Amino acid sequence: MLISAVELAGLQLPKLPNSRQGIEYHAKKNNWPFEEVVGQARGGKLKKYLVSALPSEIQAAIQEKQAATLLAKVPMLPAEVKKPLRQNKKMRQLGLIPCEEGLARLDDRQTETAHARCAIVAYVLPLHELAGMPIKKAVAFVAAEAAAGRLPEDVAKLIPLANARNNGERSLSEPTLYRWVRAYRAASDSMSRLLALAPVKTREKTPLLAIDWLPYFLMFYQRPNKPTMMAAAKKLAQWYLEQGKIEQMPSYDQIQTVMKRLPEHMKERGRRTGSAYKALLPYIDRDWTALKPNDVWVGDGHSFKAKIRHPMGYLFTPEVTMIVDGCSGAVVGWSVALSETAVAVADALRHGMTHFPPPLGYYSDNGSGETGDMLDKETTGILPRIGIEHFTGIPGNPQGRGKIERLWQTITIPLAKQYATYQGKDADAETLRKVSNALASAQKVQKKGKELSKAQEAALSAAPTWAQFIADLEEAVRRYNFEHEHRSLPKNPEAGRHFTPMKYYEYRMETDGMRVKTDVLSPLELDFMYRPEEERIPDRGAVSLHNNTYFHQGLLDYSGQKVRVAYDIHDADHVIVKDMQGKVICKAVFNGNKRAAFAETRMEQLAERRRKGQAKRLQDKMDLIEAQRQSAAPIIEQQPDFGEFLKLETESGGLVEVENRPSESGRGKKKLRDFLWEDAG
Repeated sequence: MLISAVELAGLQLPKLPNSRQGIEYHAKKNNWPFEEVVGQARGGKLKKYLVSALPSEIQAAIQEKQAATLLAKVPMLPAEVKKPLRQNKKMRQLGLIPCEEGLARLDDRQTETAHARCAIVAYVLPLHELAGMPIKKAVAFVAAEAAAGRLPEDVAKLIPLANARNNGERSLSEPTLYRWVRAYRAASDSMSRLLALAPVKTREKTPLLAIDWLPYFLMFYQRPNKPTMMAAAKKLAQWYLEQGKIEQMPSYDQIQTVMKRLPEHMKERGRRTGSAYKALLPYIDRDWTALKPNDVWVGDGHSFKAKIRHPMGYLFTPEVTMIVDGCSGAVVGWSVALSETAVAVADALRHGMTHFPPPLGYYSDNGSGETGDMLDKETTGILPRIGIEHFTGIPGNPQGRGKIERLWQTITIPLAKQYATYQGKDADAETLRKVSNALASAQKVQKKGKELSKAQEAALSAAPTWAQFIADLEEAVRRYNFEHEHRSLPKNPEAGRHFTPMKYYEYRMETDGMRVKTDVLSPLELDFMYRPEEERIPDRGAVSLHNNTYFHQGLLDYSGQKVRVAYDIHDADHVIVKDMQGKVICKAVFNGNKRAAFAETRMEQLAERRRKGQAKRLQDKMDLIEAQRQSAAPIIEQQPDFGEFLKLETESGGLVEVENRPSESGRGKKKLRDFLWEDAG
């Protein structure tokens, strides 16, 4: 038997060092013999020491430690495994086997055989009870009729089934029929008759608990690294060899046969852990309809299964946090962040409380984001401050929050599949590889500040922008709340169809109302709840965030200094700006410093004056035309275009339009330009 330094250190023997390096130094110092085997070590060679060549006290310590470990892992077996009671006629007639237990052991073939025997006996009894024939003569008569083939067809076809023979024998002997009749008459009720006439199996399978080698095999098979059945069988053979009990070792065929009988949850125990193993076990289906609206909100985070373009330009996988009402399943709030942090959860809660009254309790898992100080800490946490009880689930038990776990399959995963950057488990591996490589290449070039190729630009354009993703997610949540008819919800008595989550929320609010009437939080209370933040440097009273500009006069004193900008992904009209210590500076408004170039009222006055002037000039021309018609003066059908006369040639040879009107106070004769100005007026 060989043992490595790591294995020796893991045994924590009192006479040896407790580290691998210490064991190797001790072995080298005392010249322990070793062999080099292929393994995960430097140079691909692993040193293993020969146990039989080690000092006797170390050998004894190793054996004691291995024995203690083995006994701790072997499942406890009953002190004495009793063979199951074999059912026979006398035991059933004497009532030694409880009726319910006996019936539970019957398979379909035994039950069908018992029914056929009962039907044949029921054909015999009227001869005795109605015709007065002795019971033995009645049995002999029916047996003779069966041998002669004179029984009714419906009774005769039951004989092969009643005989319970593989050869389908159609004969019916008198002693056999008499035993059936006696057992039938001795039974007190119909269930007892069925049990009394059911055939007993001649060969019962050995109970699993009676298989001596099974617990030892499972010791090697039920491991998280999921060894194959053959690998575990080899380990078992080696263990029997070391114990000197090789004759008790089962064959591989025996192992396969027994493992087929073993239930799935027993085979996978130890091979699966946490929620993966609990998925094989029974569960409790919670009745959420017993709650009232806003009694409990349920929250959870989920990594979106597609790449998104961050507002800063790079690609990332956003973390979506959603809050649903426990009663109706309606999504009351949601948020998106780089990871499932407490800020993301708090922002989703704030979004929910913007439109709905605060709940009595909030139920979530116990991840770091969900149980952060800003949620629960008595002095600053938002939940205690608002009077909300925080319930956390059992670690590794997502089944307890199945109400929201199913939500991802309905909202976010279908949305992610609409994008070319989808990276779910069912995505095509080759397409995913190509898309991932193209995105990685584009990001690498982008970071270096180089120009993107057309292929790289196409790859980046396939990833949705932050604004597009937020808009799509908002629409997906709206469709779920108002259009998705949920099968777990009751049917609408008016429409005869299942309620949508938001419709059921409104219906329960009308019929039951809230347990404690509470108003929606005020804007001031919402402003002092946690929001996602980013650091920015104001410039002349304005800060830029996500390609938007926010202004406030109070930011002028912080020009060139870092500030924290708290924003709402659902409302870009304003942001809350704080200093780096968290003190609120102001509420900056989107484009708050944008003003009209001129006063709106003055521009409207000038426009109105121009409209009146145009109308007056048009009327003067109409009066002139009418006067010319009356005087029969010739009318010029087409006036020449004097536009070129209104341009002056510059020294460089270019033309500029004449903008200044000639002064009316000019002396002397009028020039052509003066007449043109008058006509243009």
